[in-house]
Amino acid sequence: RGGGRGGGGRGGGARRSDIRLKHDIVLLGRLDDGLGYYRFVYNGGHTAYVGVMAQEVQTVAPEAVTRAADGYMRVSYDLLGLPFETYEQWVATGAHLPSVKPAAH
Repeated sequence: RGGGRGGGGRGGGARRSDIRLKHDIVLLGRLDDGLGYYRFVYNGGHTAYVGVMAQEVQTVAPEAVTRAADGYMRVSYDLLGLPFETYEQWVATGAHLPSVKPAAH
């Protein structure tokens, strides 16, 4: 049972993934479906994370993208089958590009 905090909304795991909310963006590689996998820092923050950009996800898996009331896009990492983690966690676990599960149609 998910008693977690966070983005809320359908699909769970929805993270603020709009490129306009991020800075210090560095491409780490490309996933199987062509999506870029990036290191980035949220505006106003200092912690580096790894993940995708909503604008790219929208072209590959639009069902995983929602637009929140604030006008920014969010990505459901659960629907993509991707972990959402800090850059430090990613490096500590081997810095491997994750595999994307095929989009369900």
